[in-house]
Amino acid sequence: SANLDVLGTTTLQSAVNSTTAFQVQNAIGSDLLVADTTDGAVGVGIGSTTPAATLDVGGSALFKDSSASQTAFQIQDTSGNSVLKVDTTNDWIGINNAHPSATLDVQAGSPVFFDGFETGTIAPFTDYNSGNCDYLGLTSSGVYDGNYMFEGEDNTHNATTCSLSITKTLTASGTVRFWMNCTNAAFTIDGAGQAITCNGSGALYSFPVSSGTHTFSWSVSNGLIGTSFDIFYVDDVYITNAGAGIAALFSGGNVGINNAFPGNLLSVNSLTTASSGAQVAVSTGGATNNGIAVQGVASQTADLLQFQNSSGTVMSEFTSAG
Repeated sequence: SANLDVLGTTTLQSAVNSTTAFQVQNAIGSDLLVADTTDGAVGVGIGSTTPAATLDVGGSALFKDSSASQTAFQIQDTSGNSVLKVDTTNDWIGINNAHPSATLDVQAGSPVFFDGFETGTIAPFTDYNSGNCDYLGLTSSGVYDGNYMFEGEDNTHNATTCSLSITKTLTASGTVRFWMNCTNAAFTIDGAGQAITCNGSGALYSFPVSSGTHTFSWSVSNGLIGTSFDIFYVDDVYITNAGAGIAALFSGGNVGINNAFPGNLLSVNSLTTASSGAQVAVSTGGATNNGIAVQGVASQTADLLQFQNSSGTVMSEFTSAG
């Protein structure tokens, strides 16, 4: 039924590598498919006579699933992390999100957890004093960066354990990085000691961490007692692929930022009692967070914020002078 009709497997091997080792053309000689064996690239589509990638499409492309699937089309990085995912079962698209839950669900790429204790509290870290720690908390003296760092101290060698810990889940392999100054102290990942130098001089440390849930701890303990103070200082803790990320979702005309089920035209963070009649609803997301900040530029003269009626008349305002 054709000039060439093949049933079964077929191998076409070029005698020498060529940029046009295999071609399929239409009746007027325009390329529909070109196989370039010089670099393994394949060009598909009109105008892709010299493919520049493993798959190079010139012209429109149609991808149609034979049946609905949550993994109908995917693009992943070299580690297998989702960059783009198309779910034809629910008609959802995820960007940097392997589990989209809206028409367009965008997750911040490679979110990073960072804490330099600049809130003036140790949260979300936890400290542990088994008894007789001389000091365990924030200090503003001799800080590495900013206004605060964490200090754990047992200068009488009486404490069993004085520690700072945090547990984080990494969505992919990453690193933990921090500044530390110590004497007779330790840093552990899931209880396994890591190589640090406690000689009373501060240094930046970085360690690889596999994906999954891990506990990171800094401590002095009776197993590390020396002839001088048992003390450690920690500041600027980074853990890659372990941050909350910022999810932006577009669902039914509503937009959610860090909100999987936006009930307003714009919903920021999780909201429990916000009126659905509000066009914009913002949750601070934390007791120490501000909801909205409006910052003027140098020599600001116009109002920072205005409330107007339907005619555009200003009913209330915050001037540049406050």
